[in-house]
Amino acid sequence: MWARGLGVETVRAVLAVAFGPLDLHRVWAALSPANTVSEETLLRAGFVDEERIRQHVFVDVIGEVPVIRAHAA
Repeated sequence: MWARGLGVETVRAVLAVAFGPLDLHRVWAALSPANTVSEETLLRAGFVDEERIRQHVFVDVIGEVPVIRAHAA
């Protein structure tokens, strides 16, 4: 059931609406660096690594720094 590309298709569909009818110029996503599946999905959908936010959110995992990925029109 997993690894069929449905996540990438879904992200691309959302981007089509965001950059089409909604006329947005940028979409971003924050994710945990430990979530490698989401990271791969965003990269395959065309998102790029934009920044890492240090001391933004305190979590139980020491050393975890949220990653920001963005996709521009």
